[in-house]
Amino acid sequence: MIYYNSGGVLEGVRRGNMKLLITKKEGTALYNVRNDVNEAINIAAQHAGIVKQLKTLMEKAGDELERNARTVGTLN
Repeated sequence: MIYYNSGGVLEGVRRGNMKLLITKKEGTALYNVRNDVNEAINIAAQHAGIVKQLKTLMEKAGDELERNARTVGTLN
């Protein structure tokens, strides 16, 4: 799995060919990156189950990142 973040905010996850992005600007988008390398066709509406699965994985990863976050410049 690959996770995407921007400015410390988790914005997406990729599992296999499917990439889910959730941003304030774009909203929710799901791409099949094998068939759509330019990420031009949002297939989220047609694949609600996959969106739900990937969103759950993203939320779990976000929770784990928050629990393990350190203040910048410090080591534990």
